[in-house]
Amino acid sequence: MRFNLEFDAYRNALPARRHPDMTDHAEYFADVVQVTIEQGMRKEAIYMHKLRVTHQRVEEVIEGPAADIDPMIRSVHDNYFNPEGLPAGRTILNTAPVSTG
Repeated sequence: MRFNLEFDAYRNALPARRHPDMTDHAEYFADVVQVTIEQGMRKEAIYMHKLRVTHQRVEEVIEGPAADIDPMIRSVHDNYFNPEGLPAGRTILNTAPVSTG
């Protein structure tokens, strides 16, 4: 294959070939990743561990599939045991003794 292309506008094309300095962006992104790993993922791991332990403890009392138990645990956790956060028609269990007679 033969060609006769001659290019003599290197001075005009030079800015298009240069890469922008992304050092600041890379440093910011590295900080975001570091904070995510050190703080966010640690908090998430602690939460998941507590959820697993709570799930095991609830299963000792209530028998049922995880699909039913996990929403109960999340609801109690999210509402901080606040009865005003319960959905309509739901009540907190009474702790009064149940009569058997």
